[in-house]
Amino acid sequence: MRRTPPKGTFFYSHAYSYSGLMDMSEDIESIRGVGSNIAAKLREAGYTTIESIIVAPPREIMYKTGIGYNVILKIQEAGRSMLSIDFETAAEVYERKKTLKKCTMGSKKLDEILGGRN
Repeated sequence: MRRTPPKGTFFYSHAYSYSGLMDMSEDIESIRGVGSNIAAKLREAGYTTIESIIVAPPREIMYKTGIGYNVILKIQEAGRSMLSIDFETAAEVYERKKTLKKCTMGSKKLDEILGGRN
C-alpha cells in the first residue's frame, strides 16, 4: 500500500558527491539496520537499490513505507557510509556556489543577462 504525503508537505533537494565505487548489485538487506521485514516494505514501495534509498527524501520513504523517520535516517546514513557518499544539503550547495568567482563576457548588459560579474 503506497501512502501519499499530505498537501503542503515539502521535500528538500539534496546533493551528493560520490567518492567510491558503487556496486549497485548489492542487496538492500546488506545495509546495517535493514532486515527482511524492512527490506520487503522498501521493495514494495519501489526502493530496490541502495542508491534509491539513500537519495530519496526520508519523509517520502516514511509516507510510502510506514517505516519510522529516525529508522530511515539511520538506514540512509548506513547506506551512505557503505558506498562512501558524502551528503550535502541544497542550502549548503547554494551557499558554496554563492562564493564562486564569476567571469565577465566583456559586456555589462550581457553579464547582467547571464549572471556574470557586474
